[in-house]
Amino acid sequence: MARLNAEQAASFPQNSGRNSFLALQNDGDSAVVRFAYNTVADLCGCDSIHVIKNNDTDKYVNVDCLKTDYSNPDSVCPLCAAGIKMQKTYYLQVRNEETGEMQLWQRSENFVLNTLVPVLQDYEDDGTPITGVPIKIIRHGAKGDLNTTYALIPKQVDGMTLDQFPEDIDVREEGIIKEYDFNTLQNYVNTGKLPNNGNSNEQNPAIRPRGNNPMNMGQPAR
Repeated sequence: MARLNAEQAASFPQNSGRNSFLALQNDGDSAVVRFAYNTVADLCGCDSIHVIKNNDTDKYVNVDCLKTDYSNPDSVCPLCAAGIKMQKTYYLQVRNEETGEMQLWQRSENFVLNTLVPVLQDYEDDGTPITGVPIKIIRHGAKGDLNTTYALIPKQVDGMTLDQFPEDIDVREEGIIKEYDFNTLQNYVNTGKLPNNGNSNEQNPAIRPRGNNPMNMGQPAR
């Protein structure tokens, strides 16, 4: 999503799940995680969204863009047609090594492609599954610092595979990204209002084994 100022950030609702997001908020905060993807190419899939303000609630909302390909005309999506910028955001699925739970780490395209991918690509090129590479993430930058960076320090490689991870967090089921049809978004363009549906699932997602039912994120930009 777009970078928000303090007032805008405060207007967003709290995370739907207690531990849904990996939170490294202060300088020096760290966590060891594994990225829940079989390949680097899988990790590079992202979501195309619009960040819009619902005038009824005075809250900002992440909404799916209706364009399924960049070549689609803007008329496919009322928000694009209205000149509201589409943004690409990466909700990276990670396994927190301390808790064993799945979390989301929201990152920019620049970070994913230019910082994270080169680290993991080296392991994949050597034939090492990236699920077997725990990585310590360290934040360098105070809370609110626009120049914050993250150090990525690979730890001892082991043989963990994706089927040993909990299920992914579905960003749509959790209400992190809202899905609306054409008519609803056109009505928003005309009125500035969205349906008051709330989050259908506000509980922290249960930790479930993956089994043979891999998550389909339904990401239009994947």
